[in-house]
Amino acid sequence: MLKKAKETNNSELFWEAHLVGRDKEYCHMEQLVNLDALPYEGFKIAVFPLKIVGASAAPARVVALFD
Repeated sequence: MLKKAKETNNSELFWEAHLVGRDKEYCHMEQLVNLDALPYEGFKIAVFPLKIVGASAAPARVVALFD
């Protein structure tokens, strides 16, 4: 997708979710695992991102904090 967008100079080829951050900052998390081990309530989530200079995305440590 990226290669074709660069070759054709057409940013419309990107999925809408990839363009959301142009107008308003947002956080997007994917590929989370073990969510089925969490209860339905009684916890908070903390996200500790790895800062990478010049990057638009990075891995993060996502943890559940139980009440």
